[in-house]
Amino acid sequence: MKVTTKSEESFRNNKTTRDKVKDVYLDKMVLTVTSPAGATFDFLDKIDIYINTPGANNKILLASLATVPRGTNTITLVPTKSKLDEYLKADIYEPERRC
Repeated sequence: MKVTTKSEESFRNNKTTRDKVKDVYLDKMVLTVTSPAGATFDFLDKIDIYINTPGANNKILLASLATVPRGTNTITLVPTKSKLDEYLKADIYEPERRC
């Protein structure tokens, strides 16, 4: 799945440019099951979320959760300390999950 960042528009709205963005890190990732009603993350034991940009060999682990708690529809993943500058500056990125 490819995600369009709309980063150029975001930079413009914040009165900055791509070249001025430095040292971007993920500080929190929360996933919530919204449908169907009453659904939980019980189908997962663990989860890893990766990110990369198309056509580049730059896939990195973005966030993970080694043990998914039972009976909950919201989980908070543990982000890595990876810099995300190049992904934010890209027009498109590709998230990938492994369970």
